[in-house]
Amino acid sequence: MVNLTITNEQGERLVGILEKPHLKERGLVLILHGFLAHKDAMYQKKLALSLPYASYRFDFYGHGESDGVLEYPNVIKGVANLKTVARHFETQGWFIFAMVGHSGGAFAMHDFALHWHRPIQHIVSISCRFEFASAKLIDINPMWDKQMNELGYFLWEGSYRGEKRVSNVTKKQFLDAHALVNTHCKDYPVGTRVLLIYCGKDLIVPYEQGFGFQQALPEAEMVILPKAQHHLSGFHGEIIKEVLQFLPGDHNAISTGSADVAQTSSPLARVRLVDTPRWPLIDKAKNFRDVGGYMLHNRKQYLRNGSLYRSGSLQSLSASGWDTLGKLHVQAVFDLGAVNEAPIGALKSEALCRSIAYYSVPVYHTLDQQRKDNIKRWRQFMQGPDGFADVYMDLLHSGSQAYGTILRYMVQHDVATYLAQGKGSIVVCSKSGRDRVGLFTMLLMGLCHVDDALIAKDYALSAKGLQVDNELAALAKTLQCTLDELKRVTASPYHAMIKTIERVRLTYGSIEGFVQQVCGVSAQECDQLRAVMQVDFRRQKRKAPPKVVATANL
Repeated sequence: MVNLTITNEQGERLVGILEKPHLKERGLVLILHGFLAHKDAMYQKKLALSLPYASYRFDFYGHGESDGVLEYPNVIKGVANLKTVARHFETQGWFIFAMVGHSGGAFAMHDFALHWHRPIQHIVSISCRFEFASAKLIDINPMWDKQMNELGYFLWEGSYRGEKRVSNVTKKQFLDAHALVNTHCKDYPVGTRVLLIYCGKDLIVPYEQGFGFQQALPEAEMVILPKAQHHLSGFHGEIIKEVLQFLPGDHNAISTGSADVAQTSSPLARVRLVDTPRWPLIDKAKNFRDVGGYMLHNRKQYLRNGSLYRSGSLQSLSASGWDTLGKLHVQAVFDLGAVNEAPIGALKSEALCRSIAYYSVPVYHTLDQQRKDNIKRWRQFMQGPDGFADVYMDLLHSGSQAYGTILRYMVQHDVATYLAQGKGSIVVCSKSGRDRVGLFTMLLMGLCHVDDALIAKDYALSAKGLQVDNELAALAKTLQCTLDELKRVTASPYHAMIKTIERVRLTYGSIEGFVQQVCGVSAQECDQLRAVMQVDFRRQKRKAPPKVVATANL
C-alpha cells in the first residue's frame, strides 16, 4: 500500500491509496466513491485488498482528505478529477483497464470512460442513476423539499475532513445537476463489458434506473440485491463477490477483454437477483434448483424464492440430501413420474419419516404408455424447436390434471400461508426434471407474469443440471443418429421453450387461459397463486433464507 496524492490543474490535492503497486502487470483498477462518501467508505478498502490487481482509490474534490470546496454533486468536476488521476498514472506507465464506481462516482465514471482516449474494458456501475430528471426532491430528502418551498433553497450538509459543512443549494443548481443523463453510454466500444448492480430497497437510486442502462447497453448484465439499500450496509461481501466474478481472473486477460453475447434481447433476461442460491447442493439429486428469484414483467416484483424447487428423481437421495431438504423446509414432494417408472415405496416411506408429504401425480399413468411415446417423442425433438413444441403440447395435455392438482394445492390456506411466510417449500420432480417439470414451471412462471425470455432461460438451465446418461448411446443407435446430435437435443434449447409458449398462446390466448380451460384451475385460484408467489421489492418483508451450500448462483 502506498499513500499517493495527485494534484490537479487547480492546485487541489486528490488524496488516495495505491494498493499492490509492486505487481509486474501494469493494469490498474480505479475504485470510486459516491457523493458524501470517501475512499475507504463501505466496501471499497476490502475490495481493493481482495483484488488480484493493483488499484487506486481516492477522495473526490471536497471529500475526505482531498482539497476543494464541498458542493452539491458536480459531475463535470468529478470527471475532471478522473482525467487528472488517469493522466498521472499514464505518465508512470500504468493503464486503467477497469473501474468500479458507486452512485455519483459511477455517474462521473461513465462520462469519463466514454471520452477517455483508451477504452476501459471492464466497468462496474453500482447504484448509478441513468438520469436525474425523475428524482423528486421530496423523495431524496423531505426536509430539503420543505426548505426549498419555504426558503427557495435547501441546506446541503456534508463532512469535510471530519468537519461538518453546510451550503445553500438553489433551485437552479438543483435543476442543473439533475438535467444530466447517461444516454451516451450507447457509444461505448464493443469490447467494453459492463456490470450493473442495484439495490431493491434503494430510495435514492431506484433499481429501475438500471433498465435505462440496459436499453443503451444491450449486452450489460444487471444484478439486484433485493434487500439492500443505497449505502449497502450488510452487503459489502456480496458486492466484492460480484466484482471479483465479473473481472477476469487471469492477468493475461486484462488487455483483451471481450463483451459477452447476450442470449436474448430481452432486458429482463439479463437481470439476476442475488438472494438465495439457484442451485442448492442436494447430495445424490440431479437438476435440483430454486424456481424463484426472477423479476416479473412489471419490474416491480419478483417470483418468490425458497418456496418452490424443481428436480430430477429423488430416488437416490442420500441421508445428507434428505437433511438438506429439511433445511430448505420442504413440506411436500410432487412426483410427475409414471406410477411404475421407479419403485416409490422406499421414497415415500423416507419422506413420511421426515414429515414430508409425498404425492404421485403422473403425467403418464403407466411406464408402458410412456415408453410407447418415447421413440416418437425423441424423433420429434430431432426436428428442432417446432418438434419440441409438438411434443410439449402433447405433454401439457397429458399432464394437465397433475399440473392442476399441484397449482390448486399451492393455494390451500395452510400451504399458501407457509409458502408466503417462508416457513415451507415444495419440490416438483420427475426422472430428469427437464420436460414434465419444465412444463409445470412454465405454467407457474407464466401465471405469475415472468417474462418469456426468463422462463426459457430457466428451462435451458437443465442442460447444466443434467449429465449425459450412458443410455444415450443406445438411444442414438435406435434413432439412427449420432451421439453428438442426441446430446444437442438433450441440451434443453432455449428456443424450444419460446416456441412452446407461442403455441400455448396461439391456441388458448394465454398461459392462464390454458391453466383455466385445460387444468381446471379457476380465475380466483390463479389470483390467489399470484398473491402467494409474487413479491414486491420495497414493501414485503421476507424471512432470511436458510444457509445452504451452493454450487452456483445464476
